[in-house]
Amino acid sequence: MKRWLAVAAILSVSVRAGAATDPERSTAPSAAAESASAGQEIPRSVFEIPSSPDDGLDPFFPKSTRLFGQRASRTNTAPAVRVSLALRGLAGVPGNRLATLTTRDNPPRSLILAEGETGTLKTAAGEVRIQCVQIEDDGVLVEINGVRQELRLRDGG
Repeated sequence: MKRWLAVAAILSVSVRAGAATDPERSTAPSAAAESASAGQEIPRSVFEIPSSPDDGLDPFFPKSTRLFGQRASRTNTAPAVRVSLALRGLAGVPGNRLATLTTRDNPPRSLILAEGETGTLKTAAGEVRIQCVQIEDDGVLVEINGVRQELRLRDGG
């Protein structure tokens, strides 16, 4: 068995040596081939996205029409962010009161505002602008992203 492997190795080496010395089997380009390729220009590839099926198709998904679909237009208006607020407490004297507001999100976020003050809360739905319009004895009037809402304290019973 070892003799056959040795004979096969010697034959493969001799075949490779013969191919390197044989000019017909050589892989190096000949002078005629070099002169022919020197006169030709390599073409440039141009890629264009077709606007209709007549202009061209996706080569990987020829039945797809995603290239020819309508482009989505963006709107400038942000979606309305809904937030659920609760009035947790009022503090201070009647001329200088503070209201403690809390979101009902998880985790809850708190904001303390005086009358006429504006603050922002970051919620899961986005950032919310809250303005305290008026503080009364048992409630508060707030403006959440331009929409007014009245919040009342819960009864202790």
